[in-house]
Amino acid sequence: MSAEAGPFDLMVAIEGKLPSAFAAPIDEDDASAIPTPLVAEKDVRVLVVGTGSFLEDAFMPPRPQQGDVQMNAALALALNAIDWLAADSDLIAIRAKTTEEPALDIPDSVLVAESTALAAAEKGDEGSVEAALAERRAAIESWDSKKLGYRWLNTLGIPFLFALFGLLRWRQRLSKKKTLKL
Repeated sequence: MSAEAGPFDLMVAIEGKLPSAFAAPIDEDDASAIPTPLVAEKDVRVLVVGTGSFLEDAFMPPRPQQGDVQMNAALALALNAIDWLAADSDLIAIRAKTTEEPALDIPDSVLVAESTALAAAEKGDEGSVEAALAERRAAIESWDSKKLGYRWLNTLGIPFLFALFGLLRWRQRLSKKKTLKL
């Protein structure tokens, strides 16, 4: 057993002009010898990981449901390590740094109703709390119906407009074709 209690490095990144593993003294009599430099000519990146268990299924997020985007810290670390090893720091900058989904902006009506309910709760006025919570529920229902309307507009409305434009254009070309005479 080691005298040191830890903590120990689990992952180490090395970068720079490292010595070559293939460098050997060149035998001038051997014509088949390939000359190799003693030190790398360009910067080299090496990642040494003490375990691969952070990539096991137990540490990965569960399979996402339809439309659910989820990335946990272990997956982000693995993907960023691959980007770093590829020596492409632009890829790391593109990848999301956070593992949480971005929050939607909550409408002011919901926030005002919540603050009113909290203020009434601090005063101990149960009637005002119930009224503020009812107002909050109504504001959330209004917000949900607005989101549903936008979803249906994007799902059906825009494709319908493109199809209608195509039909009108097709009919216009047919009528123009009938009026042309050769």
